[in-house]
Amino acid sequence: MISLGIFKGWVFFLGILSLAGCTTVTAMQQSPSSEGHAELYDVPYQTAHDAALDACRELGLEIESQNAEDRVIVCKHGASLTTPAHTTTLLSWSYGERIGIYLKAVAEGQTEIRVVSKPVYKLTAYQNDKSYFVHLLIYSRLIALQEETGQFAVGPPFSETESGVSLEGVGQTLEELIQTNAKYKEHGIDVMGLSNTVANYGFTATVGHQSNRFTVADKKITWFCFFESSWKPVFKRPKFRAVWTNPEGKMVQDKTFGTAFGNADLIRNTLDLNKLRFETLVGAWRVQIFKGDILFDERKFEIALAP
Repeated sequence: MISLGIFKGWVFFLGILSLAGCTTVTAMQQSPSSEGHAELYDVPYQTAHDAALDACRELGLEIESQNAEDRVIVCKHGASLTTPAHTTTLLSWSYGERIGIYLKAVAEGQTEIRVVSKPVYKLTAYQNDKSYFVHLLIYSRLIALQEETGQFAVGPPFSETESGVSLEGVGQTLEELIQTNAKYKEHGIDVMGLSNTVANYGFTATVGHQSNRFTVADKKITWFCFFESSWKPVFKRPKFRAVWTNPEGKMVQDKTFGTAFGNADLIRNTLDLNKLRFETLVGAWRVQIFKGDILFDERKFEIALAP
């Protein structure tokens, strides 16, 4: 039986969500000029459109709207409220994201695809940006069509242009990004990366600036991973190990860690820059995450004196 206090608490929480505002399908149908990640593909519009739909289906996204006239596809990565099996932890809340895919025929045989990922509720505590994965799957589909038909040359992925995005932005090569996508599916990962702030509040958490480039002023750098709700019973979840290596190639931190207190869907490990010698901070760093003897994730990042 649910107590009156708990019931009132959830009514208050849901009320806060309603006041926070949300990202609607209608709002996502408005084509942005600079948001998200844009790539120029050397393929006709219809080919690009079909590849985008295939990418959505492969990612398991719910297609909510297809507007042929405005050339917009809106899909959703669903929200869920679940209790992980066999646990006594608090309920796990996933707010979900809406993804807008905007196509524009730039020239004959060329199509620009812009992907924008936004939280369904503006109260969402961390960014789960699936733009890279959508582009990755679009590119993979177009390469397969190129090999089947020989009708067009897709060109290199993620080219460095004013409107485009480089793979350096996520600190991974194309091959590593493909492996990361497979890893997300295998382990039920919602989002994973590096940030200067990851604060845990039990049933939710907040994540600050996500990047692979930091400055000494950030003071702390945290590797984090959010799992989808109910990914595994909490008491059966494995321990992880984080190994941080500085620009000189020396290991400066080696720690074992598990899920965050009260939040069965979050694991994290923090490097405190204040505890290290200042003269060793600037340069190229690496953090490796192990699950047992298996390399679970590896991130390369930079620390600079100033932005």
